Order: sequence, then C-alpha cells, then structure tokens
Amino acid sequence: MKWGRMWRSGIWVFKSAGWMIAAVLFTLPATAQQAITPQEFLDRMNGLTAWFSAQNFLVGIEHFNGDGTSLWMRADGTCSIGAITVNEGQVCFTYEDNPDQTYCWYPFVQGDTVTVESANVDGSVQTITRTSRSRLSCNAQGAGV
Repeated sequence: MKWGRMWRSGIWVFKSAGWMIAAVLFTLPATAQQAITPQEFLDRMNGLTAWFSAQNFLVGIEHFNGDGTSLWMRADGTCSIGAITVNEGQVCFTYEDNPDQTYCWYPFVQGDTVTVESANVDGSVQTITRTSRSRLSCNAQGAGV
C-alpha cells in the first residue's frame, strides 16, 4: 500500500512540474533572437538604405552599395564612405574620415527585425527601424534619401 501511494504521489509531482514548465514556456517570446553570419547580414542589406536606432533615437542611416562599401550618414547629417570587412563573425566598418577606428558588430535577426550588437566593450545595440531602396545623397547642407 505504501508503494502505491508513493507511486501515485510521484505521478502528481511529475504532472505538476510539467504544468509549471509549460507555463514558463508559454510566457517566452514566440521567436528568439538568432545570430546571423556577417555575409547573411550583408546579403540582406545589399542595395538597401537602413535607418539605425538605439533606444528609439536615430543613430544614423547607411546605404549598402553591395561592393564592400557603404555611405554612412550620422544623425547630425555628416557623411562618410565606409569600407566593409568581415572578421571572426563580425561585420566591420572603417570610415574614410576616421581610418584608424574600425567599428565591428554582431548581427542578429528576430522575425523581420535586424539588430546589431557592438563588438566593443560597451556592447551597445542598434536596431534597423526602416529600410529603403533609395540611395543616400550627402551634401554640405546635410543629407537626404
């Protein structure tokens, strides 16, 4: 008789644990953020202009030329041509107006949303909030799309 009660108690414990696990799983987001390779990122961005934001503020707009270069327009309207390289799972940018500094990012995707996380110590995250096939045009008064 003791074994019977213990066995039934054990089933109750497993059923209860199963319900708790199911409840936790249903509260998780439907799709998790997934790392993508730098090449997958560049393939997605090829020929596009992308708006990069951090904490709902525009950081800048970048046009990906598809030939290993980009045109970066900062939020202040200044522009620079960038050379794009791939290094150890990171997509890296070196801009002509600051050739001694390279900015590297780990790209991620969650559904239709693309984000990049800085490979630098701060680990800042930028989200692509908009894309367009229009090219950037930069001039002395600022820039436009």
